[in-house]
Amino acid sequence: MMWTATMTVGQRTGNYTTTVEIVNVLPPSLVLQLTNIIVNPGDKLRIPCTVTSHGPVMMMWSSSSDNGFDSIDLSTILPSESILQESTVSVTNKEFSLFLDLSGIATLPAGASFVFVVTAFALDNEQSSEKRVHVTVNSPPTTGDVQISPSNGTSMTTDFTIDVGDGWTDIDGDSTLFFFSVKEANLDRIRLNARGLSDVYSYMFKLTEGVYDVIVELCDTYGACSNMNLKAAITVLGKTFTEAELDQAAASITATVKTDMNEAIGMAMTMSSLLVTDNQNSTDSVSLVINEVATSLLISVVAAVDPADATSVLDSANNMLQRLADSGGLTQTVITESQSLASDLASYVTKGTGQSRRRKKRTTTVDITPLPINNAAVLLTTYSATFSQQSEDSISTNSATDYHQSLDNIFIGLCATVAYAEDPVVISSTLTTINIDKRVTENTESLVYEVTCKNCISFITHPAHVTYGISIQNKYASWDCSPYLSCYGACFVSAQLTKDLVTPTSPSEMSLTNRVRRSDIIILKVINPVENSILTVGNLETPITITIRVDGDVNTTAYSLQCLFWNHDSWTNNTCTASSPHMIDLMTAVTCSCDTMGYIAIFEGPPIIETIISTSTESSLETETVPVHEETTETIISIPSSAEAVQVSFTIDTDYAIIVDHVQFRNEIKQKLADTMHVKVKRITYLSVESGSIIVTFKVEHGSISETTIQEAVEKLLAAIMSNSLVITNHHGGPLKIIKASFTYEVVDKDPVPEEENPSTLYIILGCVGALLVIAVVVIAILLHKMKKDHTAVSTSPPPPYGPQMHGQ
Repeated sequence: MMWTATMTVGQRTGNYTTTVEIVNVLPPSLVLQLTNIIVNPGDKLRIPCTVTSHGPVMMMWSSSSDNGFDSIDLSTILPSESILQESTVSVTNKEFSLFLDLSGIATLPAGASFVFVVTAFALDNEQSSEKRVHVTVNSPPTTGDVQISPSNGTSMTTDFTIDVGDGWTDIDGDSTLFFFSVKEANLDRIRLNARGLSDVYSYMFKLTEGVYDVIVELCDTYGACSNMNLKAAITVLGKTFTEAELDQAAASITATVKTDMNEAIGMAMTMSSLLVTDNQNSTDSVSLVINEVATSLLISVVAAVDPADATSVLDSANNMLQRLADSGGLTQTVITESQSLASDLASYVTKGTGQSRRRKKRTTTVDITPLPINNAAVLLTTYSATFSQQSEDSISTNSATDYHQSLDNIFIGLCATVAYAEDPVVISSTLTTINIDKRVTENTESLVYEVTCKNCISFITHPAHVTYGISIQNKYASWDCSPYLSCYGACFVSAQLTKDLVTPTSPSEMSLTNRVRRSDIIILKVINPVENSILTVGNLETPITITIRVDGDVNTTAYSLQCLFWNHDSWTNNTCTASSPHMIDLMTAVTCSCDTMGYIAIFEGPPIIETIISTSTESSLETETVPVHEETTETIISIPSSAEAVQVSFTIDTDYAIIVDHVQFRNEIKQKLADTMHVKVKRITYLSVESGSIIVTFKVEHGSISETTIQEAVEKLLAAIMSNSLVITNHHGGPLKIIKASFTYEVVDKDPVPEEENPSTLYIILGCVGALLVIAVVVIAILLHKMKKDHTAVSTSPPPPYGPQMHGQ
């Protein structure tokens, strides 16, 4: 900065100029969300940190051995960019978090205590800032003696007992809880008690036929657990039960629910194996009692219960839910209660800490509670079990909407949990697989990402792939994520949904598409990492491209493959375009280019054949034929906004003689046309059905401002014909084939009053017809009277040997 001093004495003036350099003397600012962390051995350590600097800055993570703390050389286990970064420009709220996956680090043993240090150096003024985080590695409980008696028994008859002896304790003095489980080979472990038991050293239970491992587990306050697994500890012989015995066992469990929920759960868990057998043991009484236990268990989770405990209960209940679902025995009560609990637990992410959880109106807040990854997996598993028994068309709007609201909460909670420095986090269930990737967007213009995961344990056989493109890269490289803070990157959420729970979210029946879905549904979203909200991403100059595998064989002569986007009310192709089908790993795939993020899937569309369409211009009624690809009919049709009417024609490929009742056939077609085009019946005029196969011709006329336009109406009709969704039937109810290439339209004049709707003309015609009928009746009466008189006078012969209308030949 240049300064000039001027002095004036009388008529004389003197100047002196000097340059002053103003430099930044402020040190960088560091913000840590946590300064004391307790982590379990094998867990993931995340230390969130942001840096703000008014000039160039260097940032570094290290481990300190001061004051006797354990230390570790981070450079030996982390890439250099994770622990050392430099910015040549000023930064605001730049993410610089430390992430350690402790499962692969033997140098962080239980009981160890570390201090991790983050330092920021201002490169223009040599000022620095430093923050420290104390990390303690929790010591899990120790295991002790276990006795099981007896080791052999009979299905649902013998009482088995687990006795826990000395040695089970926590050296840190933390509170502990016991969990008891059994496991058959190649099957999931079954936890016998949903809630942890403290100060209980004996547990009694029954089992069904099989050979079981017995697992005793002790967990402390921080979730660190130690367990002892006794292999093949119990052998249970099978037994054929009478209906009376099963009913008695069911009644016993029902009674136990009222006195000891944990014992009842254990009995119901083991008895649930009878649901999936093919013999007489699979009875309604078994299904009903397990549903009752599941219901009682779920509704026992009240507002006073900690969410972590509620999640543990739901995790245990999932064993019963899945077996009930596999056997087709889930009652609607259990489905409703399970989904309600899962929805409430998911809503905890965005709820204030002082609010009641159960059955309360939810509020929106940016005060986010991070969602543990294991808890998110429990919620996804619950939804998978409860929706697996329901067909897509039986899922209610409310339950589908609640599910997607829960998904959004899960997305937000997981984004608040994961760190920028870690690899994508994947959570999988049979219904939905989620990928959470919190990252900067540098060099992501052309990178290909898995929508779910690659070479990982997932229920997605063929994951889709996405390239976000330059628009997304630039949009989130450096952006204002709040009125006061900048962000460098964002949280990217992608998922694959194997069942259509998207379409039922629309309350409008018109949204229920009759098209055939040929792929998983892809979900793409971006989360604001500061305000913890889902961002609306659309109108991208460079589209996002998603390559999606197609289910089953493909016949491109019978249909095309379209990329459809869910616009919260219906599936539309206005946002995405589809590539031609191509092969990837011996499977057909389609690449969708979309300028908006949301829900995307592959559906069957009209076949790609050329169709001749008649059009006319505003200035002339001369017809012009235009070849049209059926995939693009929505953009090819062009009707002037000033058009008052359009004449449409198409041909049905069948014999005209099949029409039995012409009036009824014509009226049915008229109603179906109105329904298909979303117009009032009175706007369809001059409808004719003529021979030449069956040629249908009609006019669709201009409506009011609030009604469907002629352009939209004709587009809807053409789309319905091309997708075979306009179904015209014969008098037996059989469908008739419409010749797609026969479709034409032509802008025409609108008659002043349609012949079939002119009241005055109608009255005149009716009056004339009535008068003619009266005259005819009078004439006929006179003639009959005369004939009767003549017949009486001259007829003397007997009547013919045949009755009326049975004249012999």
